[in-house]
Amino acid sequence: MNGLLKFRCFSPRSAAMSRIYLDHNATTPVDPDVLEAVLPYYRGEWGNASSIHWAGRGPKDAIDEARESLAALIGVPPRDLFFTSGGTESDNSALLGVTAALADKGKHVVTSAIEHPAILDPLTAMERLEGFEVTRLAVDRDGRHDLDELRAALRDDTVLLSVMLANNELGNINPVAEMTEIAHQAGVLVHCDAVNALGKIPVNAEALGVDLMSISAHKIYAPKGVGALYLKRKTPFEPYLRG
Repeated sequence: MNGLLKFRCFSPRSAAMSRIYLDHNATTPVDPDVLEAVLPYYRGEWGNASSIHWAGRGPKDAIDEARESLAALIGVPPRDLFFTSGGTESDNSALLGVTAALADKGKHVVTSAIEHPAILDPLTAMERLEGFEVTRLAVDRDGRHDLDELRAALRDDTVLLSVMLANNELGNINPVAEMTEIAHQAGVLVHCDAVNALGKIPVNAEALGVDLMSISAHKIYAPKGVGALYLKRKTPFEPYLRG
């Protein structure tokens, strides 16, 4: 995929002005090979993958194949990977699912002050509506975390640490493996937002040791409206969408 994409833009000022797209960290175009792979499921193979009859078998096989391919990419078992509508749903599901399942333990969550709004906004709502306490770890002028501050922030009633792998604005790569080890030593589960890391650096959820991980398709030349949540087997989790 050529990183420099030219667009034909039409406006009253210019009948045809050529522009170069350089904002791939925000979103990416659908790769032609990806488009070719998905088009049959909008045309002929449009059955419900949950149907047990002939129309559902092709779509189900395609979903299973996609799950296996994506699971291999991030180093997890396919059974632990769940498709969502995107990174925001994956992040919200991780926060709400774990905190609901561990409600008896406490209502304290630790995160970073520079997380994506898909993490910070629901946590703010949880503080306001559900009485949660949220510790937002500060960063230095280079966007780096102090691991001693993380150690000090973890409490007996802490149920989750949520930290991104790569920051979407600064590009910082967080020491997620070290942060996960610290959290696990304190008995705290870890969610990692890897949406802006996948496709740019190697991402292996099992190597990082995290319990949950969010990813999104539109950052890696795939269609918008598709994401996934890695949920490590036996991780306490209460789904907030049912049916």
